[in-house]
Amino acid sequence: MNKMKRNINYFILELQKAFRLKPLLISVIGIYITMFLTIWRELPYYQEFDVLYCFQYARTEGFYLIFLLFAAIPYTRAFVHDFQNKSCRLLLVRARSTLTYSISKVMSCFLSSGTAIIVSQLLFIFTLRLFCPLVDTQGATYSNLADSLLFGAAFKNGRYLVFFMYIIVLKAVGGAFLSVVALAFSTYISNGFTILTIPIIAYYLLTNLSAFLPYTFQLNRVMQGEAYLSNAQSTFMYGIGYFLSLTFIVGYAFWARVKRKVEND
Repeated sequence: MNKMKRNINYFILELQKAFRLKPLLISVIGIYITMFLTIWRELPYYQEFDVLYCFQYARTEGFYLIFLLFAAIPYTRAFVHDFQNKSCRLLLVRARSTLTYSISKVMSCFLSSGTAIIVSQLLFIFTLRLFCPLVDTQGATYSNLADSLLFGAAFKNGRYLVFFMYIIVLKAVGGAFLSVVALAFSTYISNGFTILTIPIIAYYLLTNLSAFLPYTFQLNRVMQGEAYLSNAQSTFMYGIGYFLSLTFIVGYAFWARVKRKVEND
């Protein structure tokens, strides 16, 4: 019982560091601005479109992937910071094991990155909502999505926010996983900016590699909510499970690498 309480206390300590206001705020604002930069050419015509159009349009622009860099800001460099400042061993003493240390780092990185993505996306939607309708049922974007297999039911039933939340959460867990990939690579490299670019590089590499796999295993399809199963709910839950499973695998690799670095230090 005491061990569990100690582990929980250590995890809370890591979460407090991961959710520090300044880096989290930079992450949220950076993603928020990135979203608007992707649609800046459309902004003069805001009276002619809805939030749904902007949301979908932003997801098709290559510049949009810069959001992965900002999502990595809160905690992907945590291990490098600990190692370079010689605080790694002190923290390991508090954690009592490399496993507890590694799990806390991975979970804190995942949650802080995911939170930054969700908050920034909601701010993007709410800001646009001040100037244009959430969904124009007469628009082409609505017609295309209403006829799609994936989230058409949400539109036909008027549950527009369900669609937005599904897409936002899938993007958040996907981006959080890629931030954990950067955390794992931080055990090999120490340059801060390089670490922040790892999620974008990993996204392109994993997308190209998974292109040879069945449709439901392709990383970009799952992240965009396009790996369709029997219904929207199953697709949504599958996407979450997909990225959590990958995070577990990468987290294990991070733990193994931390043990080796500590032993060799």
